Amino acid sequence: MKTLLIITSDYEPNIGGIAVDTVRLFKLLKRKHSVDLAAFGINGDNSEGETFIDAKKIFFPYHLKKIISRKKYDAILVRTVLPLGWMLNLIKTEAKKIYFVYGQELLHDEKQKHFFRPSVRSIIKKSDRVVVNSKFTNSLIDNSGFLFYPLIENVECGERTERNFFKIITAGRFVKHKNFISMIRIIDRADAEVFKKTKKHVKLEIYGDGPLRKDYDDFIVRNNLSDNVSVCGRIESGKMNPVYASSDIIAMPSIKTNESVEGFGMVAQEAGLCGSVCIGYDSGGIRESIEDNELLADENDEEKLLNIIIRLLTDNNFYEAKQKFSRERAKKHLAGEERLKDFDEILSF
Repeated sequence: MKTLLIITSDYEPNIGGIAVDTVRLFKLLKRKHSVDLAAFGINGDNSEGETFIDAKKIFFPYHLKKIISRKKYDAILVRTVLPLGWMLNLIKTEAKKIYFVYGQELLHDEKQKHFFRPSVRSIIKKSDRVVVNSKFTNSLIDNSGFLFYPLIENVECGERTERNFFKIITAGRFVKHKNFISMIRIIDRADAEVFKKTKKHVKLEIYGDGPLRKDYDDFIVRNNLSDNVSVCGRIESGKMNPVYASSDIIAMPSIKTNESVEGFGMVAQEAGLCGSVCIGYDSGGIRESIEDNELLADENDEEKLLNIIIRLLTDNNFYEAKQKFSRERAKKHLAGEERLKDFDEILSF
């Protein structure tokens, strides 16, 4: 058993993949190790092993140093290297330093906009281990990291119910690299083609919020797509499983931009476990998440993505085969004993 400290500035009640995965990693490691977690800049209720430091960034180093001095830790796991990894590098500690990277923050290194912003690459060079969420992310740091895919939990998703229409779901922040506009552009054609063969309409539901929401709302109204597309609000991660279970297809139309990229795509595993099939663009780490060429299209190849949707919704045998594959693929990522053994290899200094 090791004594570990996880530090992060992205944790529940924040919404997002890193926050959710950090919760799951904390729970997994506690099965075998003594683990504390400190969440910086987040308002939450302290509980056993969890400390929330709702303070301005300028005070983070003071609190971080105070926490480290309370106990002799074997390793400190830094889930958000900016700013916490940079700050930890300035503090003397005998604990081993394990830093996590996800892809997006590495792209920011390539387009520095702030003179005083430290480089992620320079920060992680001072760590003892770097953990990456995909082979794609590892390729951005010359394959020097330890691969550990995001965790998913084994949950009851409920029974799938028959409907008189097909439902496609996509979810995330309304930002450029999520590229939801691509799905909005093709949904009316998907509806028309699928209806010809099945007499069932196709509807798209987009869950989330963000700076581009008004642009999407305006596009939908301007192109008379309100019957096919619903822009829904943000949903807490723990409440997404019934949404996945209610869908036929989950779409990940993300693309790589100068500022961002999809490092993996945990949604494919969560949806697969709930009986839905995930499709997407071959961007960043999405290929590793979906693992099936027949469910992937090149970035912004809307014609190919459209044809994948049509085939899934009009060919029952094809859909059922992909549904079965998706479930089995998802099980490999469950937060169980095998994943704990995998992480113990990272801790074996």
